[in-house]
Amino acid sequence: MRNPQGQSPYPPAQGTAAIPVRPPDWAAVAEPEPPRDTDEAETEPDAENGDVKSTVFEFLDQLGDLVMPLAIALYAVLYISMQYLYGTFGVNPEQAGIDQGVLFGRLLYTLVLLVLLALPVIGIYVSIRWLFQRIAGDRHGALGRRIRANPWIPAGVLAVVCVVLYWALMPLLLNFVFGASGDNLALNLGLALLLGAVAFVVPMRMLSRSPVGRFTRRVICGALAGVTIGFSLAGTVSEEANLVATQGAESALLNAVGFQDQWVVVQRDDKCLYDGATMLLLGTSEAGYALYDVGLQQAHFLPVGDNITLDYVMMSPGGADMEAASQACLAEDAAEKKDKDKDQGD
Repeated sequence: MRNPQGQSPYPPAQGTAAIPVRPPDWAAVAEPEPPRDTDEAETEPDAENGDVKSTVFEFLDQLGDLVMPLAIALYAVLYISMQYLYGTFGVNPEQAGIDQGVLFGRLLYTLVLLVLLALPVIGIYVSIRWLFQRIAGDRHGALGRRIRANPWIPAGVLAVVCVVLYWALMPLLLNFVFGASGDNLALNLGLALLLGAVAFVVPMRMLSRSPVGRFTRRVICGALAGVTIGFSLAGTVSEEANLVATQGAESALLNAVGFQDQWVVVQRDDKCLYDGATMLLLGTSEAGYALYDVGLQQAHFLPVGDNITLDYVMMSPGGADMEAASQACLAEDAAEKKDKDKDQGD
């Protein structure tokens, strides 16, 4: 019988030396592996580039976690902004015949346009990052590992991103919470920095301790980015809608968000209404037509039927085209009246 160290429990006989015996495999005790730092991103050798597995692939993988919350938040904000867009013309989307399905289709078109604009930017960034990695070689990977080894650095960077996003939203938040105008840029920046230092640095550091936490961190940043982009677009859309409502100006941005820039001349019994003025067709529904008169800055609702017809339909016309359509309608009325008076005289 031998002990686990491979030595006999009995003392050796006199004049003989103890012969060490190799312990069996089952007696070997495996030493526990040292704990791994979960804050540091895992990297593997890349045989093709001779470098760690490129951070480009990590960026593309993390980008997928950002896209979905960004798109959802952007859609939600744009959906709310459409209510204010039609409110500029004195109607709501339902009165213009725009239901949930129509609005979803139009905003989906807007999201597709934003994706098409973002793809070249992402591609250029990835190309520059890949080129820098090929030039820098191992130094680039070592620098990335040193940065990720200190989790406070990524947490600080993400906190700065949140500060920038809240800085853009600060006027809206101040107006909503305190009723302030939010025009002081220095005050907005100071409040955003204070909010970032108090509310984002430590939580971002704590979320870096596990893969689920890092995923949650990307979701938060994506949602904040979507809300910021959405409110920025909503503010610009509101300004463009005011220009259309007061001047009848054409707006490419309103067309991009699905607004119908369609102008018509309204007739009843083949006679021009509203002195032949061209009207902005906001939408149609089963109840009737929703129109907007830029000259009077007033919305009109006309029921379907009642001998109402929409003539001289134009998409995004210029001022000369709208004036020509109005003059043509009035000329038709004048010619018809002249013929009627001639018939009565005969």
